Amino acid sequence: MDDELTSAAQSGARNIIPDLNSCLLAMAQDYYWPLMEEVAPKLGVYEPLIDPATLVFEKIVDHLTRPLQHGTRMIAQDRVTIHKGIVSEFAKVFEILEYLGFLAKREASRGMKSGGRGAVYAVNLCSILEKIPTSRLTIEMIDEWIAGKTELSEIHLSGGLFAPIQMPELPADHALGILEKDIDILRKSRAYPYGLTEDKITRLKVAGIETIQTLWDTTDAKLQEIDGVGPAAIKRMRDVMQQAIWM
Repeated sequence: MDDELTSAAQSGARNIIPDLNSCLLAMAQDYYWPLMEEVAPKLGVYEPLIDPATLVFEKIVDHLTRPLQHGTRMIAQDRVTIHKGIVSEFAKVFEILEYLGFLAKREASRGMKSGGRGAVYAVNLCSILEKIPTSRLTIEMIDEWIAGKTELSEIHLSGGLFAPIQMPELPADHALGILEKDIDILRKSRAYPYGLTEDKITRLKVAGIETIQTLWDTTDAKLQEIDGVGPAAIKRMRDVMQQAIWM
């Protein structure tokens, strides 16, 4: 009976894998990478770290999927131990990657075969799948990722994986870049499903409100003086502006 239930469960899982495969790839391409660009102007003084964060993550994913490309493994690992010296050097970069959901720290410290200690990170499965040569999810991958019994891959200090990545010097003071953006970015879209209509964007611009900073500084009373802009429209403007700045 148990074998029959297991077989039925595996069969059901295989039936949904194609849809799950498509969903994960779509999230990698249409959500995670665009999110990196969208969040950049909201990081203030840390905005210049987006490029290094992108490079660090790409190298981690490449490190985990290279064995598949060389044929030494059939399944990419979804976790990696990274030497604490590397994590310390790129501390703010790792914070950004964790904040955006590219990485998740699972253990703060673990002994490494290569010597020293490192932090264990789980890596975004969407991005791993995107980099796998076949870009094809299998039940075997899911089983191994869930079991988590495979000896973890390691990125050690002497490997020089991140050596080419240059960390920029951060400015002493840097305003949020998002405030300088044109209000066009607040238009209804996938990023802002409750965004502004073309009509409201046009009315704001005619009134001289062309940037998010200007909209931020304009009082509700002034906004209500614009023809066709009432309390409901003002609330939507405020809500989508807050989303743009703080999301």
